[in-house]
Amino acid sequence: MTCLLAEAHRQAATDTDWQDTYRGRRPPVVRAVAWLVRTTPWLHNRAAVLNLRRLLNLGLTHTHNTRHLGLATE
Repeated sequence: MTCLLAEAHRQAATDTDWQDTYRGRRPPVVRAVAWLVRTTPWLHNRAAVLNLRRLLNLGLTHTHNTRHLGLATE
C-alpha cells in the first residue's frame, strides 16, 4: 500500500501544473536553500555527502548493482 502511494506521489510530481503550484507555494527558506545548492558547487557536493552519510548510518548496503536500505530496528 505504501509503495502504491509513493508511486502515485512520484507520478503526480511529474505534472507541470503540480510543479508550478508547488514552486509558487514553497516556503521562502526552502527556495533559498534550493537556490544555494544549485548555484554553489561545493555546497551541492556537501549536501550530497551529508545525505550519503545519513543513508549509510541508516544501513545502506551495496550488493552487485543493487543498493539496499536496512530496516530500522529498536
